[in-house]
Amino acid sequence: MKRLIVIPIFFLLVQLGYSQTNVVGIHQLVDANKDEFERQKKARDNQALVNANEAVNRTQLEKLQVKYAEIQDRYSTLGTAISAARIGVDAYPLINNIINNQKAIIKEAGDNPILYAVAFESEKQFVQKANRLVNYTIGLVATIGDINQMKAGDRTILFNHVIVELRQIAAISRNLAMTMAFNTWQNQLKNATPFHGWVNKDKAIVEDIMRIWKSY
Repeated sequence: MKRLIVIPIFFLLVQLGYSQTNVVGIHQLVDANKDEFERQKKARDNQALVNANEAVNRTQLEKLQVKYAEIQDRYSTLGTAISAARIGVDAYPLINNIINNQKAIIKEAGDNPILYAVAFESEKQFVQKANRLVNYTIGLVATIGDINQMKAGDRTILFNHVIVELRQIAAISRNLAMTMAFNTWQNQLKNATPFHGWVNKDKAIVEDIMRIWKSY
């Protein structure tokens, strides 16, 4: 009789052990699925953020390109007016210089999205300056008959204003393009140098030493 009782108990214990094993396995499976879900959710969130950033960058770049096209149009009109005013010999190289600088600015902004805001604001100012200069030059052309009756010195002052403005715009756009290029180069160098943190720390130490030395 005892033998008959032992056998069912044995099978019961085996069944309980199997059930416990299944419960543990289910918990492990649930945890694994939860981890996988979180991982996929994080990946989707990151991808959504990347897609959003790319969309914003594309929109900003498109705005920049519109401004660049506007600048080209304005300076093309300015070139026509300058030709009519007969000051193209000095003005044309400056106009070409400005347009090339604008290309460089657009390129740097395209390579480094952080610079979009700077590039866009500067392009707006360049368009405004170009518009004022176009209007001024057209005014010169419209009154060329009266201007030709002026003294040579007075005519020179009027026409030189266009050249002076173009030189200033060329210098500003060149400096901006160079500054943006330098910023991009600095970031690339920093990312490529594994010890840039040490270099910055050493630089700070040197600056502190120099500051103390100058105080004596």
